[in-house]
Amino acid sequence: MPIIQVNMLEGRTVAQKRALHAALSEAAVAALGVPLDSVRVLIHELGQEHFALAGITAGELPLSQRRREASREMDAVLK
Repeated sequence: MPIIQVNMLEGRTVAQKRALHAALSEAAVAALGVPLDSVRVLIHELGQEHFALAGITAGELPLSQRRREASREMDAVLK
């Protein structure tokens, strides 16, 4: 039974979270060959002041700057 945990900042709509649940479940079925009803997805939403990058909380940064910082982090991870 795969259990997928997602940590993300709060603010997404119910529709977005439902779409994420469905997409992750389908990906687990395709990648692992498990039955759909065995997949569990847990979303943990973090408040803007409960996440920081380099000592600056997400609430302090404009959304556009947070996206740039996240993109840089992903580039570093993928290298």
